[in-house]
Amino acid sequence: MFINLIYDGQALAAPQSFRDRMQTAANLLQAAFDDNITINIAVGYGEFPAFNGQPSQPLPNQNTSEGEAWQHSLSYATLRQDLVNSASSADDNTSVAALPNTSSLEGHSSFFVANAQLKAFGASLSGADDGGVGMGTNFTGNVLISGALHEITHAMGRIAGSSLDVFRFNEDHSGNHVFGEAIPATLAYFSINGGGTDLADFGISSDPGDFLNPPNSNRTPNDPFNESVGNLASLTAVDITIIDVLGFRQSIDSGFVSGSGFASPTFELSAFGVDAGGWSSNNTYPRELAGGAIFGFGSAGVYESQGTGGGHFAAPTFELAAFGASSEAGGWSSNDTYPREVANVHGGSGGVDIVGFGAAGVYVSLGTRDGHFQAPTFALAAFGVDAGGWSSDNIYPRKLADVNGPPGGEQPIGTADIVGFGAAGVYVSLAFQGGGFAAPTFALAAFGVDAGGWSSEDLYPRELADVNGDQKADIVGFGADGVYVSLEGTGGGFFGPPTFELAAFGVNAGGWSSDDLYPRRLADVNGDGRADIVGFGADGVYVALATGGGHFASPTFQLSDFGTNAGGWSSNDTYPREMSGSAIVGFAANGVWTSTS
Repeated sequence: MFINLIYDGQALAAPQSFRDRMQTAANLLQAAFDDNITINIAVGYGEFPAFNGQPSQPLPNQNTSEGEAWQHSLSYATLRQDLVNSASSADDNTSVAALPNTSSLEGHSSFFVANAQLKAFGASLSGADDGGVGMGTNFTGNVLISGALHEITHAMGRIAGSSLDVFRFNEDHSGNHVFGEAIPATLAYFSINGGGTDLADFGISSDPGDFLNPPNSNRTPNDPFNESVGNLASLTAVDITIIDVLGFRQSIDSGFVSGSGFASPTFELSAFGVDAGGWSSNNTYPRELAGGAIFGFGSAGVYESQGTGGGHFAAPTFELAAFGASSEAGGWSSNDTYPREVANVHGGSGGVDIVGFGAAGVYVSLGTRDGHFQAPTFALAAFGVDAGGWSSDNIYPRKLADVNGPPGGEQPIGTADIVGFGAAGVYVSLAFQGGGFAAPTFALAAFGVDAGGWSSEDLYPRELADVNGDQKADIVGFGADGVYVSLEGTGGGFFGPPTFELAAFGVNAGGWSSDDLYPRRLADVNGDGRADIVGFGADGVYVALATGGGHFASPTFQLSDFGTNAGGWSSNDTYPREMSGSAIVGFAANGVWTSTS
């Protein structure tokens, strides 16, 4: 993709720094999307520029900016087929599968589509500007870059009242869309799977095609696509997703093939470490990552550090006097005895929820829209020490993942279910709307103490993630001789028999003798919609890319850090390492370090 910025007279007379930062924004978009097209955008400084025969217009004030697309009307059926034909990523496949193959969408038979989108669809257009951008003169530095990202993408088609509306869903979770650009707008959220998963909240008072700013929503802090831009000066994952599903082709980073997949770690936060708050053990004070944020279970309860984009985090805030080691916070004294997980189990907006496996069973604390949590409620008499004999997470690990995926039903899409590895094998408890769980069902006679000899999570760890791109979490087990995979194949939370996939990452396959010494995790590090294996070996980080069908390529060495001999990361209990999206987050003695991909 080439974004051709065409400056008007005032923009050419502006300081060179203005054009430099506009070009920086264009470069970020060109790096993120690789369509073989040229997008012509007229640019004004202190005004909205003339384009396609329309005269220039003054901005309301110099603290504002505007972006407009030159648009054409397409029938809904044609728009849907164009999106199907241009689908090139897992998110694209998800989004088009959720669009009904009908002549209209909830009574809307046509939609406006931007010139830039038509070019991405393969249309041959020439001789006209595809859009216009006007930037107020008070935009400078990183705020100017963020503002330019905001308005250029408006000119590319990120506009309410257009094709974007096929991804705008009513906040009442009725499954109905929100159409048009009226202000104040109906509360709506961004979803690519038919409304099942809420990825971000849309604006209300300024532009319903933008995301909602804090404190009204903490889903997209400092995002350049918010109604009011901040100073992030880069694209977030949800930004890339929204442009991707509008028809543009997302670039796939090839760094993991060449061995340059992870950036050097950066120090991000003086908190959640042995010497940064007394977080001396992950068993006593576990730390979890979900929704781009850090959740720490301290003695007094739950602390949260919101992600601010680019691998950065805000200072922690105390959120809930529960799920902590002290008696006042419930006496959750050991993560091995009483494990805690964080994920969206309620199926709607409001962020992620806390799930704790207490002695009597499962407790849930639902997240709220503003990043806080409700008081815990008892959800299920199962998966606890006194509720089925789940006496140790090392012997009988419990995890959260969406194992049933689309098409929905009573179990909403994008909602995490409970998967427990008992003595006889795998048990699944599907999530219901609102944070409840169904009674456990036996799903697979494998990966258990008496079902294959999986006697310890430290020796033979098991992870859950979608490794074949079908939007349903699969089981990946690290046995003595290597990696075994059991694909979820029915959509009902059941799994196929395990298959041996890779002679690596095992006790006798590379010397991966302990998950505390050499943790292994799953994450989609190259953006192809399939989770890859990330292993933290003695010398650093190794990655085995998923190749489809539950298979993996041979591991490659990616980063000389986060290992026993590469930074002194000698124990995952003392210095835990986790994945946040495709980024590594490590909790060192002095606090949080991240390595982005």
